[in-house]
Amino acid sequence: MKIITLDKKYKTRDGKRVELHAITEYNSCGAKVTYPVKGTIILREKPIKIRYMIWSINGVTDVVWNKFSNLDLIEQK
Repeated sequence: MKIITLDKKYKTRDGKRVELHAITEYNSCGAKVTYPVKGTIILREKPIKIRYMIWSINGVTDVVWNKFSNLDLIEQK
């Protein structure tokens, strides 16, 4: 299982660039969260169009139904 870290560069499965902001594994009450990775998908460079997104620690957007999405994270080469 891959683990998302802030020191690597990622993109979505459909090739869009992703800027990760933070990884917070616990909320303000101390409970473990399902989607700790927070970041922005760059949908268009000029004029810039972005979308805020959250992911699980392994880069999946949907852990409930376990289905793949074009918004799942993959590491850039």
